[in-house]
Amino acid sequence: MLIGLYLTCLLACVKQQIKHDLHLTRHQFWNLAASSWFVSSPAFGIDHEDIRIPLEAGGGGTLAIRLRLYSQTKNKFQIVRAIVDTGSPYLVFTNDNTRVSSSQAFITSQNMLSIWSALLFQFESETAPRWFGKSQYRPTEEVYGTIKGYVDWKSAYVDIPRAQNLQFSSRLIVGLLDYNLTEESGGPLFGLIRYINPSASPIKYQPRPTVLGQFLPLNIRSFCLDAPNRMLTLSTRNLIQSATKNTINLVDLRPLGDFVDHYAVLVHSFVVDRNPDWTYRGGTKLVSWQQDQHGKRPVVAVFDTGLTGCVITRALWDELQSQSSWPSPSEYKYIQLRFKNNSADEESFIESGKDSVSFYVAPIDLDWFDNDENSPHVVVLGQAFLGRGVLIIDTVTRYATFSIKS
Repeated sequence: MLIGLYLTCLLACVKQQIKHDLHLTRHQFWNLAASSWFVSSPAFGIDHEDIRIPLEAGGGGTLAIRLRLYSQTKNKFQIVRAIVDTGSPYLVFTNDNTRVSSSQAFITSQNMLSIWSALLFQFESETAPRWFGKSQYRPTEEVYGTIKGYVDWKSAYVDIPRAQNLQFSSRLIVGLLDYNLTEESGGPLFGLIRYINPSASPIKYQPRPTVLGQFLPLNIRSFCLDAPNRMLTLSTRNLIQSATKNTINLVDLRPLGDFVDHYAVLVHSFVVDRNPDWTYRGGTKLVSWQQDQHGKRPVVAVFDTGLTGCVITRALWDELQSQSSWPSPSEYKYIQLRFKNNSADEESFIESGKDSVSFYVAPIDLDWFDNDENSPHVVVLGQAFLGRGVLIIDTVTRYATFSIKS
């Protein structure tokens, strides 16, 4: 009888302490309990300029990278699958626990036993690994989609077990999402934006290290995301060394106030539902376009593999909505976007997949720019577009290419 009571207390205590201190869902708790834990001494080394990382299918057509998250004592680990996100600079983990307010922190018959057990046996330090440590960065308010929430910035030991030509484990600065952002994000995120904006307003943005910026002493210059073959290549060399007829110039939105270096290209035009009469043409100047007598607001496309469909800024949504002969943007079935490439007489294009179940169009309110009236329209392209081919980004030469995989 006493042994049974002891085991009941122990199990209740472990469950409560793990859920409280590790911020794990019940589903994650049982996955963690079923996984293999062992002592490991991660090391660092590289024998090639390119780091190839096999990816896995994620939700909504996204791709995920397998990470190993170590406890702070580095004697245990758990496997985490993070969505590969070209629209974010950071590595963030989800937090499925909501904080209990003081008005809710009362003792009930259900939790009294586990509280007594925790006080009596003090199991926390022995059974509940601590995955995240402190950092010098304070929590920030973030917007994911249309949802606002908070990110707590921590330190964590992370490595990439499936990476080829790389043995890497380091103490990284990572974000821990609150409940609202966890619900919106769809899971942990592995951001591929390399650079932030050091000149961004400190009121608007608080600089934190990017994931790729923490791969020291490596200097990741470019990457290739091959969606059909589920392969991510990070490279210390320039994957696009010079302009060709297939390359598109990346435009820098940071001088307009953007707080990170989103991978954006200037859109020449886009066609809705394959109807030439439903063609929208953007301006050709990214800055000072209002000073031109015949200037038109430019449109930029942003590559975001953490997104499934397509979102467009509110001003463009309203303008398209006002086109009397056009369908409502929410009813679009297909979009093809055209870009000026580095060939004098050709254009590059990217289009949503035929009958893609992940395709949708929705409005979004962005806080990227200092002056919304002077900012470009933004079209954010997700996996309904990018999941069909190979995206190469070179952060040094500032070229991009996208090719459909046949």
